[in-house]
Amino acid sequence: MDGRLLKAAHIALFDCLGLKATENLLIVVDPVTLEVGTALREAASGNCRDVLFLEMSPRARHGDEPPEPVAAAMAASDVMILPTTMSLTHTAATRRATKEFGRRAATMPSITPEIFAQLGNADLTVLVKRTKKLAEALRNGTTIRVISPSGTDLTFSRGDREVYEDCGLLSEPGKKGNLPPGEAFFAPPEGSANGHIVVDVSMAGIGLLSTPITILVEKGVATYIDGGADGDTLRGILEQVGPKAFTLAEFGVGTLPVDHAVGNILLDEKMFGTCHFAFGNNMSMGGVNDVPVHLDGIVNEPTIVVDGETLMQVGTLVE
Repeated sequence: MDGRLLKAAHIALFDCLGLKATENLLIVVDPVTLEVGTALREAASGNCRDVLFLEMSPRARHGDEPPEPVAAAMAASDVMILPTTMSLTHTAATRRATKEFGRRAATMPSITPEIFAQLGNADLTVLVKRTKKLAEALRNGTTIRVISPSGTDLTFSRGDREVYEDCGLLSEPGKKGNLPPGEAFFAPPEGSANGHIVVDVSMAGIGLLSTPITILVEKGVATYIDGGADGDTLRGILEQVGPKAFTLAEFGVGTLPVDHAVGNILLDEKMFGTCHFAFGNNMSMGGVNDVPVHLDGIVNEPTIVVDGETLMQVGTLVE
């Protein structure tokens, strides 16, 4: 077993999730993510009460529900870690397990061994400090405007929505987050956003972009999408789900130092110096749009202004 993966697995299970010797662990994988899942199983072996290792078929898209036996195991396990090709973050099964039963969950959509190994290099102390600073500034704000060199100019409200800190600290009952960690995020109130988003790094369901995707947002809904073949692909994915998939679901700011984007949203959305917007499901972050898709798009070097005060200037955090 690759030592880098075992190191990352120990950090994920014991530093992030706080797995205890008396607890049951559930690991859910699919055929693509077996290597990461195997590292997690090896790290957990002998260090918790029991390990349940489930392999399922890949879901069709991010946000699709797992099979019922997997959902039942999620609700019954103290701790779960979900390295799967398609995201289980924004599913009813994960919400039920964490909110109703107080289970702890780490999701790792589209994880690769290379990306997972980066968790072993993260300075969690620095990441936590940076993430909390961004989250606090957003939490104290009312109106947010985001602009970028590529053409993004979007204004939206925070309303009464909670701002979440993805610091990788998931040891309390009911906690849920991505690993690797690194973002402050929330669900803008439906109907509050107006302007343009230009996604110029990568897009969930597509990967690294050959052409930026321009999205016109009116009253919180994407009403026009342009961007060559990649824009057509995004529009097609959303149309396949239905009109509610075009709802702006999330705004987030990355806090993890990453050398470059890789086309994998799990890592790309955490890149310090970027922000991201998602369309589709926002139920897990206090929204009301229940739809089986959640697609994030990454914007490079944003300037983020909160109630007239600049929080981030062209991707650099204002001290």
